[in-house]
Amino acid sequence: MFRPPTLVMISREQWSRMEAHVGRQAPLEACGLLGGRQGRVLEVVLIPNVLGSPYAFRMDPQAQVDALMRFEDLGFDTLGIFHSHPQGPPYLSWRDLQELGYPEAAHLVWFRRQGRWDCRAFVVRGSAPRSIPLVVEGDATR
Repeated sequence: MFRPPTLVMISREQWSRMEAHVGRQAPLEACGLLGGRQGRVLEVVLIPNVLGSPYAFRMDPQAQVDALMRFEDLGFDTLGIFHSHPQGPPYLSWRDLQELGYPEAAHLVWFRRQGRWDCRAFVVRGSAPRSIPLVVEGDATR
């Protein structure tokens, strides 16, 4: 049985790939899925936001299904969902919590801090989000 992650580990390359994606999509929200095992991200899938909104996201349904099927074929868990908040805040919004999919997954929120993109990871139990460590391998600054 899949257990919610207590931390999320990603490579520097995966971090950079997500960061570039959210930067390209700004000022609109960007989104994607993370596949992996035991908290370690093994695959990042960038998914179009069909809402085209700076305040909300909805993953392209076909791209989402394709990603989930790929994770299943590879034996990965749906470890996480990421999306950006180009206009803030650096945590899950009320809307994010209302529309929460995959409650067993980590939820990564990208946001701007002092002119640069940053990211935080959360898990949600009931309606209460809790921050969990996001480890970028080889990065002593996080």
